[in-house]
Amino acid sequence: MIKLVKVNKYFNRRKRNQMHIINNTSLELGDNGLVAILGSSGSGKTTLLNAIGGLDKVNSGKIYINGKKITHKRAYTVDKIRNLNMGYIFQDYKLLENMSVYDNVALSLKMMGIKNKKEIQKRVNYVLEAVKMYRYRNRPAKMLSGGEKQRVAIARALVKNPSIVIADEPTGNLDSKNSLQVMNIIKAISKEKLVILVTHEVDLANFYASRIIELQDGKIVKDYENEPKESLEYRLDNKLYLKDFENINNIDKDDINVNIYSDNKQDKINIKLAIKDGNIYIQSENKVEVVDENSSIELVDDHYKKIDKSIYDEEKYNLENISDKKYKAKYKFQRKRGEKRMKNQKGITLIALVITIIVLLILAGVTIAMLTGENGILNKATTAVNNTTDAELKEAVRLAVATNITNNDGSFVVTDKTALKKEIETANANVTAEVTNIEEGENKGNYSVSVKPKNDSNRTPYTCIIDAKTGKITEPQ
Repeated sequence: MIKLVKVNKYFNRRKRNQMHIINNTSLELGDNGLVAILGSSGSGKTTLLNAIGGLDKVNSGKIYINGKKITHKRAYTVDKIRNLNMGYIFQDYKLLENMSVYDNVALSLKMMGIKNKKEIQKRVNYVLEAVKMYRYRNRPAKMLSGGEKQRVAIARALVKNPSIVIADEPTGNLDSKNSLQVMNIIKAISKEKLVILVTHEVDLANFYASRIIELQDGKIVKDYENEPKESLEYRLDNKLYLKDFENINNIDKDDINVNIYSDNKQDKINIKLAIKDGNIYIQSENKVEVVDENSSIELVDDHYKKIDKSIYDEEKYNLENISDKKYKAKYKFQRKRGEKRMKNQKGITLIALVITIIVLLILAGVTIAMLTGENGILNKATTAVNNTTDAELKEAVRLAVATNITNNDGSFVVTDKTALKKEIETANANVTAEVTNIEEGENKGNYSVSVKPKNDSNRTPYTCIIDAKTGKITEPQ
């Protein structure tokens, strides 16, 4: 369940070009159903989604996800709530291109703290079967088509068993055939889960959605329960309905029968056709596409018929294994363990600090007699700290970034320079970091980072730039 109470979001706050992108919005969404958000470009659709998912901070108001408030909370708290409750499907898929299909989906579970290989394998294989991508599980993501990539993205969103699925223009880069296949999956998901869909395709929304919300200038102007239309006017790009064409000629001679169809009588056709040993050879001034068993085009000897609701069940996506009692119980256990782990993260850090201090005191007591010599333990330890290598400085930055990449969209979790400084110094206690925001040029808002050993202020620091959205590390040339 999602609840928004008088939420406001501005771009360029208190500046001449200020934009009120979410305007005093209050909203409640239930536990399941397909909610479509419509609106023209710039109406605030994606910003509203990002606010609900905690990816964008709001200026005022409150947002609750399954009873938990996410507004005005620290980044790690919001990340925890999002990762445990939400799955994301994006227009541009957000897959790791060099990783296999299986690893892209499995990563989502690993980043939640689920380590059991058999459990991961069971869940990943199941969702890949559900979206008909199991046979491609070992294929790198970069070798997939757009429709295939989107199916993998859906599997990644489902494998966590989230209560909420957010889909931002999931059909935006797909042809009509793949769009319908993706929407059928999303429709099936919405029977048990809340799916929030942002789309510019009004016809798809009217045919699939159970509720429609229309935005204009950041405001909700319409919000109504939708009774999905009985049929959908949505011609598939890969099908040619021959009876909608005119049969302009027929050649029937001996064992040769050729029917010529055209949607334009003015088309000039010049074809030479040769048949030898059962093979057909075609020469034409026009573009020719051969339709055989390997073709993406299908010739249908019928009139075009509007798509009806039977398409919902055209491909069965039985998601029972994600929601049956046994699966839920195991998942709930894993999720609670993850929640407890995150909840106690501060406590664990404090305990580790206390233990470290105690150990250091014991070591100091045991070696007190050896501290005065030139080769004493204390002097050696100090020398070791001072000799922190460049590699260790780089590694501290790399670890800080690696632990703050979300499993859903590949974005960088850390939202301010203070938090990033803390993450780097946590990764290596022997270093100190200086972090500033770059305010000029195309990298505006990114982080400029300088790291050096604590006890060697004269050392040349390791410097780099970290992309505020992706966490990508760039070193100066």
